[in-house]
Amino acid sequence: MRATGVILAWAAIELVLHLGWEIAQLPLYTIAGDPDRAYVVRAVLHCTAGDGLIALAAYAVAAVALRDARWPLHHGLRGVFFATVTALAYTAFSEWNNVYVEGNWAYREAMPRLLGIGLAPLAQWLLLPSAGVWLLRRFFGTARVRRAGSAPCGNGRKLDGRNCGHDVG
Repeated sequence: MRATGVILAWAAIELVLHLGWEIAQLPLYTIAGDPDRAYVVRAVLHCTAGDGLIALAAYAVAAVALRDARWPLHHGLRGVFFATVTALAYTAFSEWNNVYVEGNWAYREAMPRLLGIGLAPLAQWLLLPSAGVWLLRRFFGTARVRRAGSAPCGNGRKLDGRNCGHDVG
Protein backbone atom coordinates (compact mmCIF):
# COMPACT_ATOMS: atom_id res chain seq x y z
CA MET A 1 0.00 0.00 0.00
CA ARG A 2 1.40 3.38 -1.01
CA ALA A 3 1.85 6.22 1.45
CA THR A 4 -1.11 8.16 0.05
CA GLY A 5 -3.32 5.11 0.53
CA VAL A 6 -2.21 4.71 4.14
CA ILE A 7 -2.78 8.42 4.83
CA LEU A 8 -6.25 8.37 3.23
CA ALA A 9 -7.17 5.20 5.12
CA TRP A 10 -5.96 6.80 8.38
CA ALA A 11 -8.00 9.95 7.69
CA ALA A 12 -11.17 7.99 6.89
CA ILE A 13 -10.85 5.74 9.94
CA GLU A 14 -10.08 8.67 12.23
CA LEU A 15 -13.03 10.70 10.90
CA VAL A 16 -15.45 7.87 11.65
CA LEU A 17 -13.97 7.33 15.12
CA HIS A 18 -14.03 11.03 15.95
CA LEU A 19 -17.58 11.50 14.70
CA GLY A 20 -18.68 8.75 17.07
CA TRP A 21 -16.70 10.33 19.91
CA GLU A 22 -18.10 13.82 19.25
CA ILE A 23 -21.64 12.44 19.37
CA ALA A 24 -20.91 10.48 22.55
CA GLN A 25 -19.34 13.42 24.41
CA LEU A 26 -21.95 15.95 23.25
CA PRO A 27 -23.97 15.77 26.52
CA LEU A 28 -20.87 17.05 28.38
CA TYR A 29 -21.02 20.39 26.53
CA THR A 30 -23.66 23.11 26.91
CA ILE A 31 -24.41 23.05 23.18
CA ALA A 32 -26.26 19.77 23.70
CA GLY A 33 -29.10 21.79 25.24
CA ASP A 34 -29.48 24.12 22.26
CA PRO A 35 -33.00 23.83 20.81
CA ASP A 36 -31.75 24.38 17.25
CA ARG A 37 -30.91 20.77 16.33
CA ALA A 38 -29.54 21.75 12.92
CA TYR A 39 -27.06 24.05 14.67
CA VAL A 40 -26.01 21.20 16.97
CA VAL A 41 -25.51 18.86 13.99
CA ARG A 42 -23.42 21.49 12.19
CA ALA A 43 -21.34 21.99 15.34
CA VAL A 44 -20.70 18.25 15.67
CA LEU A 45 -19.68 18.02 12.00
CA HIS A 46 -17.48 21.12 12.38
CA CYS A 47 -15.75 19.62 15.43
CA THR A 48 -15.31 16.30 13.63
CA ALA A 49 -13.68 18.09 10.70
CA GLY A 50 -11.37 19.83 13.17
CA ASP A 51 -10.53 16.47 14.72
CA GLY A 52 -9.70 15.20 11.24
CA LEU A 53 -7.26 18.07 10.74
CA ILE A 54 -5.69 17.43 14.14
CA ALA A 55 -5.38 13.73 13.26
CA LEU A 56 -3.68 14.55 9.95
CA ALA A 57 -1.28 17.00 11.62
CA ALA A 58 -0.48 14.41 14.30
CA TYR A 59 0.04 11.82 11.54
CA ALA A 60 2.46 14.18 9.80
CA VAL A 61 4.44 14.79 13.00
CA ALA A 62 4.77 11.03 13.53
CA ALA A 63 5.75 10.54 9.87
CA VAL A 64 8.49 13.16 10.12
CA ALA A 65 9.73 11.89 13.49
CA LEU A 66 9.90 8.31 12.21
CA ARG A 67 10.92 9.24 8.65
CA ASP A 68 8.20 6.96 7.33
CA ALA A 69 4.95 8.15 5.76
CA ARG A 70 3.52 4.64 6.24
CA TRP A 71 4.33 4.55 9.96
CA PRO A 72 1.09 2.90 11.11
CA LEU A 73 2.11 -0.23 9.21
CA HIS A 74 5.76 -0.25 10.29
CA HIS A 75 6.06 1.59 13.61
CA GLY A 76 2.65 1.33 15.25
CA LEU A 77 3.42 2.10 18.89
CA ARG A 78 6.15 4.64 18.26
CA GLY A 79 3.97 6.44 15.74
CA VAL A 80 1.00 6.40 18.11
CA PHE A 81 3.23 7.97 20.76
CA PHE A 82 4.20 10.91 18.52
CA ALA A 83 0.66 11.35 17.17
CA THR A 84 -0.90 11.18 20.64
CA VAL A 85 1.51 13.65 22.23
CA THR A 86 0.98 16.08 19.34
CA ALA A 87 -2.81 15.80 19.46
CA LEU A 88 -2.97 16.02 23.26
CA ALA A 89 -0.83 19.15 23.34
CA TYR A 90 -2.94 20.86 20.71
CA THR A 91 -6.22 19.73 22.27
CA ALA A 92 -5.27 20.94 25.74
CA PHE A 93 -4.41 24.36 24.32
CA SER A 94 -7.51 24.46 22.09
CA GLU A 95 -9.92 23.48 24.88
CA TRP A 96 -8.42 26.06 27.24
CA ASN A 97 -8.47 28.76 24.56
CA ASN A 98 -12.00 28.02 23.32
CA VAL A 99 -13.55 27.59 26.76
CA TYR A 100 -11.76 30.22 28.85
CA VAL A 101 -10.39 32.80 26.39
CA GLU A 102 -12.65 32.87 23.32
CA GLY A 103 -15.81 31.52 24.95
CA ASN A 104 -16.67 29.48 21.85
CA TRP A 105 -18.02 26.58 23.90
CA ALA A 106 -18.56 25.62 27.51
CA TYR A 107 -18.61 22.50 29.63
CA ARG A 108 -21.58 21.27 31.58
CA GLU A 109 -21.08 20.37 35.23
CA ALA A 110 -21.00 16.69 34.23
CA MET A 111 -17.71 17.16 32.33
CA PRO A 112 -14.85 15.82 34.46
CA ARG A 113 -11.83 18.14 34.33
CA LEU A 114 -8.12 18.08 34.85
CA LEU A 115 -6.63 21.52 35.52
CA GLY A 116 -9.82 22.99 34.05
CA ILE A 117 -9.57 21.04 30.78
CA GLY A 118 -12.32 18.55 29.93
CA LEU A 119 -11.22 14.94 30.31
CA ALA A 120 -13.45 13.69 27.49
CA PRO A 121 -11.49 15.46 24.73
CA LEU A 122 -8.20 14.44 26.35
CA ALA A 123 -9.34 10.80 26.55
CA GLN A 124 -10.39 11.08 22.91
CA TRP A 125 -6.79 11.67 21.89
CA LEU A 126 -5.39 9.09 24.28
CA LEU A 127 -7.56 6.36 22.76
CA LEU A 128 -8.45 7.10 19.15
CA PRO A 129 -4.98 7.25 17.53
CA SER A 130 -4.29 3.75 18.91
CA ALA A 131 -7.69 2.54 17.74
CA GLY A 132 -7.03 4.05 14.32
CA VAL A 133 -3.71 2.24 13.93
CA TRP A 134 -5.26 -1.02 15.13
CA LEU A 135 -8.13 -0.73 12.63
CA LEU A 136 -5.83 0.30 9.80
CA ARG A 137 -3.58 -2.70 10.43
CA ARG A 138 -6.59 -4.98 10.78
CA PHE A 139 -8.13 -3.86 7.47
CA PHE A 140 -4.94 -3.48 5.48
CA GLY A 141 -2.70 -5.91 7.36
CA THR A 142 1.01 -5.58 7.87
CA ALA A 143 1.47 -8.99 6.23
CA ARG A 144 0.61 -7.43 2.86
CA VAL A 145 3.11 -4.62 3.29
CA ARG A 146 6.57 -4.94 1.80
CA ARG A 147 9.19 -2.39 2.60
CA ALA A 148 10.91 -0.86 -0.37
CA GLY A 149 13.95 -2.90 -1.34
CA SER A 150 12.98 -6.03 0.59
CA ALA A 151 12.89 -9.47 -0.94
CA PRO A 152 11.70 -12.80 0.45
CA CYS A 153 14.19 -15.04 2.26
CA GLY A 154 14.18 -18.76 1.73
CA ASN A 155 12.10 -19.16 4.89
CA GLY A 156 9.36 -16.84 3.58
CA ARG A 157 10.35 -13.85 5.70
CA LYS A 158 11.44 -10.54 4.24
CA LEU A 159 15.10 -9.93 3.51
CA ASP A 160 15.74 -6.57 5.11
CA GLY A 161 18.68 -7.37 7.33
CA ARG A 162 16.62 -7.70 10.49
CA ASN A 163 14.19 -10.52 9.83
CA CYS A 164 16.54 -13.03 8.19
CA GLY A 165 19.51 -12.67 10.47
CA HIS A 166 21.99 -11.37 7.91
CA ASP A 167 22.93 -8.03 6.41
CA VAL A 168 21.76 -6.84 3.05
CA GLY A 169 24.38 -4.16 2.99
